[in-house]
Amino acid sequence: MSPTKPPFGGGKKHCIIANIGGVALQKSFMLGLGELAANRGGRRRHRMAEILNWGSDLPRQCYEFLVECYRSTWNCGFSVHLEGKRGTALFREKLSVDLDGVFYTTQLVLKNMVSNGNGYGDSGGRIINISSIVGQTGNFGQVNYAAAKGAIISFTESLARELARKGITVNAVAPGFIETDMVSGMPEAALAQIKAMTPMGRLGKPEEIADAVVFLASPRSSFVTGQVLAVNGGMYM
Repeated sequence: MSPTKPPFGGGKKHCIIANIGGVALQKSFMLGLGELAANRGGRRRHRMAEILNWGSDLPRQCYEFLVECYRSTWNCGFSVHLEGKRGTALFREKLSVDLDGVFYTTQLVLKNMVSNGNGYGDSGGRIINISSIVGQTGNFGQVNYAAAKGAIISFTESLARELARKGITVNAVAPGFIETDMVSGMPEAALAQIKAMTPMGRLGKPEEIADAVVFLASPRSSFVTGQVLAVNGGMYM
């Protein structure tokens, strides 16, 4: 299928782009957004994709994934970026997966998203990116990951300025340390230190991140744009 005329945003349904990471977060978010769609009279259907490869083929992977989303969910596109080769990945590889994928998926849907609107009345759509507390604070041994997640915040803020007059909101969610397989696999001493550094004294739950994303995707957030919603138990304020 030729990418010269992407088939995204062409109908009357609403279009939400959510760039998210982590299998647990994927499942919780998809279920939450499914409830939102059902409450708005839509069909509770969703798609998840794993963009695991990096390099020159990433734009094509993003395009093919969004075509499938369009066919299956009436203009609701979700791009899911998993970690992959954690601890050994090169700097460019991390940027390609975590940052380039956000750019490509947004670019592919944006033109029609601007021109068609999405049924929210004064809104043309929602773009929601998942950053990280590491993108705000940095972290030892995670220069590449911090650079990618920090860039997503800058990307979100700049794009929000460009699209505000089009009625499209662009926001990011920055999770703290969440009960995922990756975090749960950390040594007990490290987990205890993380909890001690978190004012609420615990790890976050995947559904708490999903709730934040669903809020930003809903009509209740129509006057919220260019923001980074930190869901970290107070670890970074």
